[in-house]
Order: sequence, then structure tokens, then C-alpha cells
Amino acid sequence: MQAELLNLNQKRLSFIEQTKKRGLIPAKALYAQQNGGFTGIGISERSGRILLISGPGPLDTDENYHIEEAPLGELFVEEFYVESEGFHGLFGFGKKGGKGFKLHYEYPSGTHTLVIRPDVTCIADVQQNKDMVFLPGRKKSFNPVWNMQPTKLQTCKTIIDKWQRLILR
Repeated sequence: MQAELLNLNQKRLSFIEQTKKRGLIPAKALYAQQNGGFTGIGISERSGRILLISGPGPLDTDENYHIEEAPLGELFVEEFYVESEGFHGLFGFGKKGGKGFKLHYEYPSGTHTLVIRPDVTCIADVQQNKDMVFLPGRKKSFNPVWNMQPTKLQTCKTIIDKWQRLILR
């Protein structure tokens, strides 16, 4: 696992350099853990445009970090509900049920989606100086997803409302 984390960090450092050269460092970003890695949306420090961001997890050896400036689009929020199964996720058995949100940024050539399940999905709503993806001075075994936290329903709603306002500006 140590080798995978070192590889992941090397990819992240290279990604930071390339992103700086392209002028795409986000001033603000929202990340959601997804499939071991993460999906995110940000606002460019330079242009104020929407950024679509994704990153691999430690075992995604073939995947790379990705960022692109999105064309103008709209943010839609879709609520969904997951039924509990088995022991409702207790002691690792079954699945914890509950409300969730999908944030869809739709633009002419596609859709970028963040899936957030309160108390299940780890998320991070960050400013540039606290952005765990774009701070190069992290220790070698650093995985950005490890700094994300599960968040309560009301906090998730507040964060989603904030991002709807930021994107509608």
C-alpha cells in the first residue's frame, strides 16, 4: 500500500504543477469521495469559471487527476433515498439507508455529478488555502480523500445551497 500512496502523491504533485501552468487553481472547491477517489467542482481563481475536478484513489493505478474549465451550464440538485438493508449498516452488515443528493453540473457537452449521502459520503468544502488536493507540502503518504469527513444532513443542505448560489452568481 505504501508504494501505491507514493505513486498517488507523485501524480498529485505533477497535477498541481500542470494545473498552475494552465491557471486553473480553484479559489473554492467542493469534493465528494467516490469509488475510492473523489469528484469535485470548483471556481477558478483566475477566471471565476466553473472547474470540473476528479482524482483517483490509492488503488486506481491507471487513473490520473483531471481538471477542466467547464463551459457555462446549470447546477441541478436531485434528492434520492436509499432503503436500509440487512442490519442497516451496523457493524458493517447491510446498508445504511437515508436521504442523499446528486449535484449535476450540466453543460452542452455533458454532465459532471457529485453524489453526497449525509453521514456516509465523505466531503470537503474548502477555500484555496485549505484545499487538500492543491497543497503540495503534504507528507508523501498523503491521500486527499483522507481529509474529507462524513457530514450531517443539515450541513450537507447548507453546503449544497451555498454552491447553488456560487454557481448561479
